[in-house]
Amino acid sequence: MRSLTILVFLAIHLRGTIADGNDWINPEFALKKTGAPDAQKRIISFAGSTAKDGPWTVYGDAKVLPPDGQKTDYYSWAPYHWPECNFCQSGRTHLTTGGSRANGTNTTDSTSDGDLGPYEDGGGDETDDDNDEESTTNSNEDGIIDDGPPTVTTKLPISHRRMVRRIKEFSHSSFVHRRQQGVLPSDPFLPGNPLVDSSSTTTDKIASGTAGAAENARKTKTSQGKEPTKTNAGGSDCTPSPTKSLPPSYTWTSCKYVVRDGKLNPDVRELPGVNNIVDVTQSVLYNALAPVLSGPQSGSQTAISFIDKFFLDPSTGMQPRVRYGQMIRGPDQKDGQYIGVIDLRGIVKLVNAVQVMRASKAPAWTSDYDSRMKNWAKQYVQWLHTDPLGQKALSAPNNHGSFATNQLASVNILVDDTSAAAAALKSYFSNQFQDQIAASGEQPFEAVRTRPFHYRCFNLEAMITNAKLGDQLGLDFWSAKSKYGATIQNALDFVMTKGPGKEDITDIFPHIAAIAIAYGDPTGRYTAYLKKNDKRYQEAPYYYYNQAGALTKAPTSKNKMAEDPLDGLAHLAETDVPTPTSVPQATPTIPWECPTAFATATEVQLDDGVFVTCDELKHFYGYAMDTVNGSS
Repeated sequence: MRSLTILVFLAIHLRGTIADGNDWINPEFALKKTGAPDAQKRIISFAGSTAKDGPWTVYGDAKVLPPDGQKTDYYSWAPYHWPECNFCQSGRTHLTTGGSRANGTNTTDSTSDGDLGPYEDGGGDETDDDNDEESTTNSNEDGIIDDGPPTVTTKLPISHRRMVRRIKEFSHSSFVHRRQQGVLPSDPFLPGNPLVDSSSTTTDKIASGTAGAAENARKTKTSQGKEPTKTNAGGSDCTPSPTKSLPPSYTWTSCKYVVRDGKLNPDVRELPGVNNIVDVTQSVLYNALAPVLSGPQSGSQTAISFIDKFFLDPSTGMQPRVRYGQMIRGPDQKDGQYIGVIDLRGIVKLVNAVQVMRASKAPAWTSDYDSRMKNWAKQYVQWLHTDPLGQKALSAPNNHGSFATNQLASVNILVDDTSAAAAALKSYFSNQFQDQIAASGEQPFEAVRTRPFHYRCFNLEAMITNAKLGDQLGLDFWSAKSKYGATIQNALDFVMTKGPGKEDITDIFPHIAAIAIAYGDPTGRYTAYLKKNDKRYQEAPYYYYNQAGALTKAPTSKNKMAEDPLDGLAHLAETDVPTPTSVPQATPTIPWECPTAFATATEVQLDDGVFVTCDELKHFYGYAMDTVNGSS
């Protein structure tokens, strides 16, 4: 009880110290300084507090270099992979040196990805036997939480269940075809044992329409192949036991790495790039906005110094690529995974900051800085288009593809190529988006995860940002519909009605504010949700980003509110605005066909070690499962 009290106390007093999710504010609207005065003050305050931690570089104080030896290459490790050294038991047993954190042998650290931080999205799929089905008992028909958690925006560590991760290996050139799946770690000197038997399947009956239903069909495969570095000793394959203490890098380069279900390898924190990219882009945006919002005029200079150090300086600037993102370590380590591209999703904040400084004509943002930033951005666009990792990220059917589009569209805005930015957004809404929202508003590619509320909100974050980027370009994607007839608003309404279950309710707050401003809130439902669950929402930065008048192509922009911006949501509840579109019927009206992503593959990767088949998604779209083929 005392620990819980401390956590709640810290959460309340550290409120807002965690970076915002992706978002976009129209620079011209920001110049008006209208609406949400408390949120404006909070942004100014955060500009100063975050700046104290800067400047940052992509490599920080890391002692480990990327495979190419260039410290300025972005580098992160696959967070759920652990070494399977399988040392022979004869003779002395030696572990790598450098401390338990460095070599991943800390038997007391059972970190799950509820404490993952910036990796992908702050968390993956975790195991919780007490939460086999999605709970909606704490949500009424209006989506108002009757028995919610403390009203804080800082995310507390929450125990969730995890999807059994399919264990696969990756190469830079091949994404669909993978080698045989490996076994879960069995080395007694590595922390803990697998949570599940890798050869078994779950047989518990789970209702169709829950994340567990898809998980029921999963089997974790094992590899029968012999490792090239192993020798036969005592009748079993093993790696010769080292005769002396070895550095941590021996493990990273010599041992095979495999997925451990539900366990975050704590040594991924040895590489600071994933945290630093989040910190620098957030601080840059706050500091670019601060002078515009009547804060210290030095804010733009601070933002520029951080941009220069992290991106532009020849000796410290990050290479415009994500070649080594979420790399799986081992003897064959060469390149990262395409899912590592999402680590740079915060770049949309960098672009937003630059656009604000351009619009405000910040004296410190010189033509030289502008030219150098555009040159970096052009190279990054080229990498996304031409490198297999970038190409795969842009075509991913789930949140990875949505966030990659955030990056491509925003960076094209930075280089003044609005046609390319518009093309990227049109491609997304014409392709991945078509399969992302079912008739009911469900998001099958996110619902199949064992933290469905979180992942639905995560993809909503990216979809809303894409719509806002389109709005900035004069395009209306708020009215875009999936092939099942659903809009972004329908997706938000579904998540609200479904409720968070045992997950973190704070994930949805910014999206409610955005949807209320874009589509309207004539009944006050969205406002009531925030007032009920986030009593200080008017102080949150997201509240300022979602003010009346900030959008030009949304349904509400056709109303007189757009010309008379007031204090956002409080005003919306009292004003005549367009009626939100009704949630489509849950039963689809078109024949079933697998999402486009399965046209050339029998299964699709969703995350680090997580794959899904078409059959496992079918019921989330509202279609009956095919029991003849073994689906349930």
